[in-house]
Amino acid sequence: MSDVSMFARWLRGKTFQQQINTVVTLGVLLFAISASLVISWLGRSQMRDAQVQQGMQITNNLANRSRLTLAFLYPSAESATDALDAALTPPNMKTLALLYASAENTTDILNAALAFPDMKRVCVLQADGQVLASAGDMQQFDTLTITPDRTAHTAYLAAETADSLLFIAPVYTRPTTTPLDAADVREELLGFVRVLQGKDSLAQAQQRLLMVNLGISLLFAVFLLAALGRLAQRLTRPIMALSVNMARAGQGDLNARVKIEGSKDIADMTNAFNLMVIALRDREKLIEQVHAAEAANSQNLLLAMHEHAEREHQRRFLAMLTHELKTPLSIIRMRLGSQKPSANMQKHALSAIADMDGIIGRVALTSRIEDQSLQLQPIPCWPTALLEGLLSQTPQAARVQLNKPADADTLLLHTDPLLLRTAVANLLDNALKYAAPAANVQVTLATQTRADKPGLLICVENPTGPAGVPDPAQVFVKYYRAPAARQQSGSGLGLYIVQELVRRLGGQINYLPSANTVCFALWLPMQQHSQSTP
Repeated sequence: MSDVSMFARWLRGKTFQQQINTVVTLGVLLFAISASLVISWLGRSQMRDAQVQQGMQITNNLANRSRLTLAFLYPSAESATDALDAALTPPNMKTLALLYASAENTTDILNAALAFPDMKRVCVLQADGQVLASAGDMQQFDTLTITPDRTAHTAYLAAETADSLLFIAPVYTRPTTTPLDAADVREELLGFVRVLQGKDSLAQAQQRLLMVNLGISLLFAVFLLAALGRLAQRLTRPIMALSVNMARAGQGDLNARVKIEGSKDIADMTNAFNLMVIALRDREKLIEQVHAAEAANSQNLLLAMHEHAEREHQRRFLAMLTHELKTPLSIIRMRLGSQKPSANMQKHALSAIADMDGIIGRVALTSRIEDQSLQLQPIPCWPTALLEGLLSQTPQAARVQLNKPADADTLLLHTDPLLLRTAVANLLDNALKYAAPAANVQVTLATQTRADKPGLLICVENPTGPAGVPDPAQVFVKYYRAPAARQQSGSGLGLYIVQELVRRLGGQINYLPSANTVCFALWLPMQQHSQSTP
């Protein structure tokens, strides 16, 4: 079974034409060899039967010719005189003619029998089994000692071996009756003739027959295989062409076509393949058209969404400007319309102008950020000096408390000081604006390592004011303002600007709210310096 499975696996790795050629070749060769063996076996049986018939005929002839020799030993003759008298009786007249030459005649008879092909030994036996005369190979009867059948009246095959045949024939008297005989004269057994015939010629003839049959069968097989090979090639050519083009189609070549030829079923299969490829090509074109239409629709949708976002951006921008500039402009109008403005009115007018200036500055900075026109100019800077300078210019500096470590003067940053100052100023402005009235704002300076990088942490923390706590999900969104924070002047751009500036500086900004405080933590990578601030 393992050999069969190995052959089956070997066939599966071959092409259809190779499989057909292999199976047909094996089938034709097996048929030719089997036919040769069967024909040889039948021929062998016929030749063996013919040899048996020939041997029996030779044995019968030898028995007939040996009858006169055995008559000399006629068992009823008690003496030589009786034998002569018996020989002169009418039934045995022929015996008298051989009494004086029986030995020579016997030798001639045996030698004549040995002259036939494959005769190995002949022997004439008396009725009691004693050998009267023999000729040929003296050792051939050693293994074929067969007791003769005394009831037989003609020659028969007594034994057969792989290389010889043993025939035995009885020898009877041949009496002739006359009208003077008082009773019928019976035949009397005189002896036996044993003939040993070899099978050498039979074996050679069988071998020649087998070789001739094999030669003829193989020659026929060669011509048949040649014819079947051409037929198989003709039959499999459409299938092979179909297989090749199916592989092309499987690789994406939908222009593959197969010529319709071969038998009806193969032609139908080829036609079905061509129709399938055409349908696939049409379907692919349709899919491409659908994809193109979807891409166009998606592009149009994206454009529409972009336009909508732009319009929404402009709407929110105009709404912010309208809301934030309306109050300062009203204050300025009141100041300009007053003939004798008071000091408080003058103060409010200046504050309104500052608010308008801050809004315009934030809008301009936002535009530069979004246009990618904001260029970084990093230089070494001292964060402690930067914070102290910023606090000195803050109108409500008395409400701000700066917390710094003992080695704060040794901390060095390599960054853009203007952008860092702008980011911290926005955080500080928000804290002062939205903290509880008169509440202090804590600005803490510390060092912190993130991702194995040393950095500087600036935290701006204020108690929660009337505006409440901003939404963590929208606190850095452009134009976002908490609902309660709209009472204060603002653009909704401050924290958005802080996030973008810190990102460009390579840092991080985190919103850390709690129940009673609002805290923003700004972290930047820093450099250490051994000298203090000059």
